[in-house]
Amino acid sequence: MRAAEVNRRIYDSPGVAEYWCDQEFLGPAEELILTSHQSEIKDQPLLEIGVGGGRITPHLTALTKDYIGIDCSQRMIDLVHRKFKQTTFLLCSAERMTQFENQHFNTVVWFGNGLDEVEHEERILILKEIHRVLKKGGILLFSSHNFDWGRLVWMAAFDDFSFSRGITHLARSFPHRLWIYLSGQWVRLSARLNRRCYGIFLYYDDSPLGSTLVYHISSKSQIKQLMNAGFEQVQCFSSGGYALNEHPNADLNGRLDYEIYYVCRKG
Repeated sequence: MRAAEVNRRIYDSPGVAEYWCDQEFLGPAEELILTSHQSEIKDQPLLEIGVGGGRITPHLTALTKDYIGIDCSQRMIDLVHRKFKQTTFLLCSAERMTQFENQHFNTVVWFGNGLDEVEHEERILILKEIHRVLKKGGILLFSSHNFDWGRLVWMAAFDDFSFSRGITHLARSFPHRLWIYLSGQWVRLSARLNRRCYGIFLYYDDSPLGSTLVYHISSKSQIKQLMNAGFEQVQCFSSGGYALNEHPNADLNGRLDYEIYYVCRKG
């Protein structure tokens, strides 16, 4: 089963969508990016991809009423419809946004690392589709997991490994976690040997539906993907909200951050 389908099953499972619907906040990088581009977002057509539980939706609709949100999970769409009754949400896959005309939106936003929930080939198609629906000079704002982050594989397997969860739970989950850790190390090694700076990693999940599959990519490779899709003027930001290409220790700090935020423009 492909990553998109595995992850969609997780989001459509009972309780998951409801958990995400309880959250409404902006991270430091998101706040910085939206504030710095406020003048060109204001009152212009905006598409939010992967609305999830509507975490950032009210912050976007405060900038423009010409807003449409899409998600591939019917459960998520149903919940945000009830939460934001006057806002337009559509069930839609990002790689086939056929209901939108060419150059329809001034801004496309996809925070929350949602682009990382598909395979490599689908990712390329999605970037081209986003390029199609953006106006010339329009901006794409999104975030993505960082392949170069030092604690990536450990995080995937043991992030929530705590004795507070009980010895029985730890004993039951440890073999699965260990397998995820070892498979993650193999994915990373294989990618390095093939000079490929991206890979899909399993993340441990207690859900009976299984673990999530998450795509990670280095900033250099992500910039190359964007330029191949027709984007330019790519800027990279840490989750803490500083520009990586302007920071004196940009390369080091880029490797220390689990996600990177990107701002780019349609050429």
